[in-house]
Amino acid sequence: MREFRYREVLAGAQASKKGLIHVEMSTMHPTFQKKLGGRLAAAGIEMLDAPISGSHDKADSRTITFMVGGKPEVFERVRPILEPLAADVSYTGPCGSGAMLSQMGERIFNRDFVPRGAVEIFAKDMGIAIDLAKELGIDLQIVPAARKMFQRAEAAGWGKDDASRVIEVYEGKDLKK
Repeated sequence: MREFRYREVLAGAQASKKGLIHVEMSTMHPTFQKKLGGRLAAAGIEMLDAPISGSHDKADSRTITFMVGGKPEVFERVRPILEPLAADVSYTGPCGSGAMLSQMGERIFNRDFVPRGAVEIFAKDMGIAIDLAKELGIDLQIVPAARKMFQRAEAAGWGKDDASRVIEVYEGKDLKK
């Protein structure tokens, strides 16, 4: 799937004019985002990785969040287009940082639980993944266990906090409430 998407984007880049900006809204591994950004840059196209945080209903109500990685000056050019679509548009750093994977550790270390991707969203999305896997006859082993940790965070009253707050469940702080 990723390889297909990668080829599709690159084929479009080769057919496009230089100076365009590709805003990739899929959630992908940061290394993949960086590779794609490099290939597009070689074709004269800037790239921002801007994965969407939120579900379909949030997209419909324009309450999604964009976490955008790329060059700051390119982000500033695209910001006026993204802002009307979302409740929050945040610049996260260089290309590949929009996926939040590289920042999660820093937020956990700093105990920064300001919502960027809420605990309740992760718990809901994992529930959907579990249900879909069951329908397809796939036995997920780890996702249900991870979901239980997010559900404990919700039960502790942290549902609206950033998903990084789940670290406090692993530390047993939810049991001390």
